[in-house]
This record gives sequence, structure tokens and C-alpha cells, in this order.
Amino acid sequence: MVLTPVWTYFAVIDSPTTPPDKKQKRAIFHAVIALISLVIWVYAIGDILFKSWLCGCYAPANSGCYDLSGRYSSVLGSVILILYTGLVVPLTERIFLGDNKP
Repeated sequence: MVLTPVWTYFAVIDSPTTPPDKKQKRAIFHAVIALISLVIWVYAIGDILFKSWLCGCYAPANSGCYDLSGRYSSVLGSVILILYTGLVVPLTERIFLGDNKP
């Protein structure tokens, strides 16, 4: 989780297609978006370790507690993933980084 924003930041900074005057702003924006995206993807996929951390049940005897707690829902994860990927990211990119037309 720590390496995702760091790798994304340096990937954008080193990109030859990014204008030099906007590299820092783009790199920070994409690093933050990558970190949020990783958390949303893990929630949407339903990773067992993430669910146990989310619900606070670490013992093997309580392996099904996340289903009863109401903190995880596969439907909610899918809806959040679709909205974030299709609506939130493009709109925030347009707002914070401006128009991408040459």
C-alpha cells in the first residue's frame, strides 16, 4: 500500500509526455488516486484479510463475522467501484488538472 503512490508518483514525474510545468501537480494527483483506487479495489474484490481487519475479527473461529456485521457488502463494493472509476476519477482529474486538450 505504501509502494503504490510512490511508484505512481515517480512514473508520472519520469513521463516524457507530461508537460514540465505540470509534472509535480499531476504526480501528486495520480499518486493519491492510485492509493484510493487500491483501497476501493480491495474492498470490492472482498479480500478476506481486508474484511477481517474491517470488522475486527481475527480469530479463525470468527471467520464468518464479517458477513453478519454489515460493514462489508459485495453490492456496495461493486457500486462504489463503478462510480469511483467512471465518475469520480474523471471529474476530479478535470477539476484539479484542467483540460487535457493540446
